[in-house]
Amino acid sequence: MVVWVITSYIKITVYYYVILKCIEYIFNLSDYRRVAFALAIFVVPISLNVISGIEDVLSYLYIPPIKIPVLLVTILVYIRARRICDEDELK
Repeated sequence: MVVWVITSYIKITVYYYVILKCIEYIFNLSDYRRVAFALAIFVVPISLNVISGIEDVLSYLYIPPIKIPVLLVTILVYIRARRICDEDELK
């Protein structure tokens, strides 16, 4: 049980940090820490509405391995397309 709680905490922390860094990059913010509290205020009520019991928690903790690479590739394609558009505008 202790290992489950620790790994869940680490997993949620990493996802939260990645989301904050993505928001910082997309909106060209100088510091992601300004958005951290606002995002927490947004995420906590939604998570309380979505999860009604421990069964739901257990079902949400499993993420198939294919989702993460697909998400990363999608983000990279978006970033490259944005850079190409920015380079074309500069010429």
